[in-house]
Amino acid sequence: FKYILVDEYQDTNTVQAEIVDLLAKRHGNIFVVGDDAQSIYSFRAAEIKNILDFPNRYPDCKIFKLTTNYRSTPQILSVANEVIKNSDKNFYKDLQAVMDEGALPTLLAAADPYKEADFICRKIEEKIATGIAPRDIAVLFRAAFHSQVLEFELMRRGINYEYRGGLRFFERAHIKDAIAYLRIIHNTRDITAIMRALRLHAGIGPVTAQKLATAISKFKNIETALTEPITLSSKSKIGFEAFRRLMQKMLASKKTPADYIRSFISSEEYQDYLQTQYQNFAERLDDLEQFAVFAERDNNLPQFLETVALTQDFGINNQPGIDSVILSTVHQAKGLEWNTVFVINLAEGKFPNARVLNEEGGLDEERRLFYVAITRAKQDLFFTYPLMSGRKNDSLEYNSVSTLLEEIPEDYYRQIAMNFEDAVKYRSYTQGNDDWQDEPMIVLDEMGEPKKEMPASFLRDVDEL
Repeated sequence: FKYILVDEYQDTNTVQAEIVDLLAKRHGNIFVVGDDAQSIYSFRAAEIKNILDFPNRYPDCKIFKLTTNYRSTPQILSVANEVIKNSDKNFYKDLQAVMDEGALPTLLAAADPYKEADFICRKIEEKIATGIAPRDIAVLFRAAFHSQVLEFELMRRGINYEYRGGLRFFERAHIKDAIAYLRIIHNTRDITAIMRALRLHAGIGPVTAQKLATAISKFKNIETALTEPITLSSKSKIGFEAFRRLMQKMLASKKTPADYIRSFISSEEYQDYLQTQYQNFAERLDDLEQFAVFAERDNNLPQFLETVALTQDFGINNQPGIDSVILSTVHQAKGLEWNTVFVINLAEGKFPNARVLNEEGGLDEERRLFYVAITRAKQDLFFTYPLMSGRKNDSLEYNSVSTLLEEIPEDYYRQIAMNFEDAVKYRSYTQGNDDWQDEPMIVLDEMGEPKKEMPASFLRDVDEL
């Protein structure tokens, strides 16, 4: 080739950059386009050094910085510029807006993820009421599981949404496991649910599961089926006994969907299974607790299963003509834009992600990821995070504001303060406590920060006064 042109150069890996260099070696006619501030794919082996070191490899190259921005308001770009200038190495660019002046971005420190979701949904409804199309509103998050509480609130309010990046809540294996057990309690002829539940237990393969499911389906209810003797091999019998014990624990609960789910969560049988199968089993238990909270609206199991069946289709925008709010990971959102953008769960350890902070260049990449999130917004930008996230090591997890937010001068955004004192309820599975209990008062100062520590295990609810 006489001329080499490369787009999205910041996303190239080492091998790709070497191939390009070899192709251009003879004539030096190479033209690359890229934005180092949007290099966010190191987990796919993208190497930011390719673009940062380009002037060193091609000393006679000319650098053209495109700083005119046609998308965002000056207020949004001011925040983006402040964030990215903290990077250790970059081609510094001071983005200039063509758009007219707009509103300052808004920061909310919510009491918990439920209050955070409530705020976001109310703002979404307000925006839609003013004529903004749902498809022009996006909620962005660092990791797929950060959206689960928000998904529930969107479902509850009947706000259509399209989910991009990762698994939707009801697609997650552990949620499907719980639903399978609930379906068996409701209907012993549900062969699919019975086979899924049985195969969670060691020693039961597909053939044995089919045999047992067929036998169970002949009974009117699961209580009767569990009392009948079944001939099995010693290995399969161990697995079936675990299934029997777990089902009997659920049946012995108070018989509401939420009670069934919490018995399922607290069972030794399922907790052992999760710990064996998944490194992030604690996060999966938290998912299941939020599923139980979702179930509290229905005291009737058939009605709840009908609700689940209806809400399982939320987040799948496969019907033409349905306008939906976008839920997306930041990685999936690169290159896109919306009128209104919410960047959620901006707590330290969440965004930036705690796991990558110990990696070389980890904080810089998280900063670039935040920059990408900010620059998706055209008119309105919201930052949110919960002050409390739930249980961690059997104690209440307080969140501090993200380092990324702390790098932004306070006069660059508008902060919504929280000024209240709330009583909080908690629940503990690790201590075997199945009763709700009132704990001491938690006091928040005028900025919504906790004034004193409190022992707890899982945040249940906070009702603002």
